[in-house]
Amino acid sequence: MSISRQHTNSRMSQIVIHGNTIYLAGQVADDKSADITLQTQQVL
Repeated sequence: MSISRQHTNSRMSQIVIHGNTIYLAGQVADDKSADITLQTQQVL
């Protein structure tokens, strides 16, 4: 399987795609007081 890196700078990649999995770095919800379901919807 190949690894695809997106939005990369000298320190890290904001998005890494490996197979059918996408890893996101530094993504936070707009409403931090919301429950996990709403926070996940905001991030994705």
